[in-house]
Amino acid sequence: MAPVRPQSANTKAIRRKQPNKNDQSDGWELVEVDGSHGELNSVDSVKDAMNPLAEVADRVGREVEMFAERLDTYITKRQSQDPQGAALQLVESFKTCAEENIKMLKKRHEAQRRRELKESWSKRMDNLSDPTANGTTVLAATEAPADDPRNMTTVQDLEQWQAEADTWDLFSIMLKLHYIPSQPKTQREKEVQLSALSIPHRYTPESEIWERFIVEDDLAKERLLILRWLEQTADHNKGDVEIIAAALESKAGRGKALWSHGWMDTKAKLKQEKRLRAWNGPVDPSQVQIKTSHSAELLVTALDPDASTRQEPRALERTDALFERSFWLVCWEMLRRGRSRTELCQWCSARNQQWRSISMGLIALDTAGPAGHAETASRSLWRHVCLVTARQGSGNNYEAAVYGLLSGEVQSVENISQSWDDHVYAHYSSLLLRQFDIYLQTHFPARFPSASDQILATMSADQHQGKPSAAGEDLVEKLKVQKNTKDLATQPMKLIQGSLIGKSLETLLGKLGFAIGETGRQSNEKTAELFAKPQTRRTTDPLTESPIEHDHNALRIATHMLLVLRDLNLQDTVLRAGKRWEIYENVIIGYVQWLRSAGKRDLIPLYVSQLDKKRAEMTLGWILPDVMEHSEQQEIVRLMASYGLDPVSVLEHQYSFVTEGSLVDNRDHGVDAIPPLNLLQHTKDPIYPGQCIDKAFMSQSLTEVEEKIIRSCQWFVLLEGQWDATFYCLASACKAFLRESMTPHYRST
Repeated sequence: MAPVRPQSANTKAIRRKQPNKNDQSDGWELVEVDGSHGELNSVDSVKDAMNPLAEVADRVGREVEMFAERLDTYITKRQSQDPQGAALQLVESFKTCAEENIKMLKKRHEAQRRRELKESWSKRMDNLSDPTANGTTVLAATEAPADDPRNMTTVQDLEQWQAEADTWDLFSIMLKLHYIPSQPKTQREKEVQLSALSIPHRYTPESEIWERFIVEDDLAKERLLILRWLEQTADHNKGDVEIIAAALESKAGRGKALWSHGWMDTKAKLKQEKRLRAWNGPVDPSQVQIKTSHSAELLVTALDPDASTRQEPRALERTDALFERSFWLVCWEMLRRGRSRTELCQWCSARNQQWRSISMGLIALDTAGPAGHAETASRSLWRHVCLVTARQGSGNNYEAAVYGLLSGEVQSVENISQSWDDHVYAHYSSLLLRQFDIYLQTHFPARFPSASDQILATMSADQHQGKPSAAGEDLVEKLKVQKNTKDLATQPMKLIQGSLIGKSLETLLGKLGFAIGETGRQSNEKTAELFAKPQTRRTTDPLTESPIEHDHNALRIATHMLLVLRDLNLQDTVLRAGKRWEIYENVIIGYVQWLRSAGKRDLIPLYVSQLDKKRAEMTLGWILPDVMEHSEQQEIVRLMASYGLDPVSVLEHQYSFVTEGSLVDNRDHGVDAIPPLNLLQHTKDPIYPGQCIDKAFMSQSLTEVEEKIIRSCQWFVLLEGQWDATFYCLASACKAFLRESMTPHYRST
């Protein structure tokens, strides 16, 4: 039984403990938030302490039960269904679970979340007043209320479930692309899609060539789907564009109507100077020295869009500079969310800023769709002009990021990226656009301007130089060590999402199994044999997967992904690669550990049954001593039989776990060290022949070890007809009690 903390009025939480060779408990504990400690030494105190565990479990119980219910249904029906279709349905059901929680939590917290997002954007706007700010300040994190977390939900819960729904969506995408593709079916679908497109000729719109490119190239299709997924996550996690626009308009001191007047304060300043000095016509910057109102900087002398860059180091008035950066920020956020050309053009037109639509190349496009790729990706020379603008001709970082995104220039986008998703989006957008440039150059050289060759060579040199299909994995690993992204990239959910994007989920699960095994063996020597040990130990590679091990939501997701992939032949792939499947099963045991500590013991047989038979029986035997209620014991035995586990073998293992290292062994003390047992005492009672049984020959009080042994033997009463195993354990227990009662050393301890 794992030691747990005593019940008190303080808030309690379940967490994984740090490895300790002297601690014989499992890897999870219930602790006081204020740091108070204490171990339980009696059965009653164990029961009392399990109540807080149950209360904590109530908060997380609903989701784990929903996942277990869907997994149970899947396991029951998978033999009669197409395994690939059943796996996809299971993943969709997991996503539905997350969406149901999102729907429920939005009713409670959506208004609060919108307020907090608006406040966060308002705080971020303070950076915009500084022309040198790069915009990389991360949005303020939502703080959890100080109330007892067992009794309420928070905005953080909503965000966590949204991230989980996005993760299951990405998992579904990658399953369809890589794990369950049907080559004949995929080829037929390609032929049908290509037949719907016209045969390319001289006057074919390049948007159709883009569509053909996406259909023909599987890697391009994958990258486009990941970009679409990243656009959806931005909408979920960063708030609506309307929230951002409202915060910007308020911070800039201009409503929607005033935004349409452009650089109002700069224009007013120039008019004032012209009236005072009686100037006619354009102002010559070489002869005029007009200073801004807020500093000693010289003011621009023209109001055309590129005046601030053409006349550098002259500047705009502070409020106009803020307006300029704010406007480009909204344009960036709309592109980042994959908003359509029409929507972006309408937004600019409503503010009398049509020239920005033209400069972004949106007006001349011939199709509708996301402005970032499906349209702009087909004009190579124009994109290269955007590239030069992003690197040399932008007035601020957000303007550079817009043109960088449209051209595939990574650095300018990374300069204002606020999240791991933004960095991945910048790289994948660039990879896809460069890939299309190469496609044009190869298949339609007449459409690829010769002037673009040198620029393409320069851009390609800045990108991944290895195998194209490995670019995603290399990018994910790069973000883990890059100074400004490593903290974001090693968050539990991002580790899982990154492994999906990098097509390295199998590697992640293997490393996670290694990390859980290391923790399990170090924290509990008694049950170390439950955790598979790799043949070689990693000495230089850090356990970057540990955040997943310590986050029960991420661990739940990883466990269920492992079970899905196992049924899609992951186990065969692992074995063919010369690896041990038992290392991967450590992930399931880690989740079982958490279920045990959360008090969800009725779900454990389901997950244990997914292990190797011998290992499953050992793992469940390790859990059973926690179960004390007779009705719960009956249910566990019933579940064993329903999941194909051998109850006798499981109970024998649990008896071994209880007695191992707990009973006195004659070999430790020697036969001479055990005194004779005096069962009889002299008596004058006439009904006895001078002697009778000494009722005090054994102590009337039970030690903790003896209580555990008795509870262990009580399990065998639930078995029908298994008398050999039952009496073997009962006889062993009786011998142990007699032997220990005769051992002074045992009683003294």
